[in-house]
Amino acid sequence: MSLESKTGGGKLWWRIFLIASISLAFAAFGLSWHLDGVYYATRPRQPEPGQARIHQKYVHHGTVVFLTRGEKVMLDYSPAAGFLIFATAIYLYRRKYPSNNLTT
Repeated sequence: MSLESKTGGGKLWWRIFLIASISLAFAAFGLSWHLDGVYYATRPRQPEPGQARIHQKYVHHGTVVFLTRGEKVMLDYSPAAGFLIFATAIYLYRRKYPSNNLTT
């Protein structure tokens, strides 16, 4: 008996993939939300060139903070990464099982 026949044609593995991908997408959205709060509480309000905190960013409803390039990239692209992961997972699942409902 093959693995696919035990799991209903691999459908179980696709559902595990879908759940893991959606969890990863929500983690990316949560990271963005968390970083917004952390940067609001801990980052300087004036540029600090000695620490490379020269990139201006509005966080927490309009407060200006200065971040390093890496911090700014993380804050800017984590929501986009979450959306991309979510959309890709749904697309791949619907492509593999076009007529199936996600709840069955």
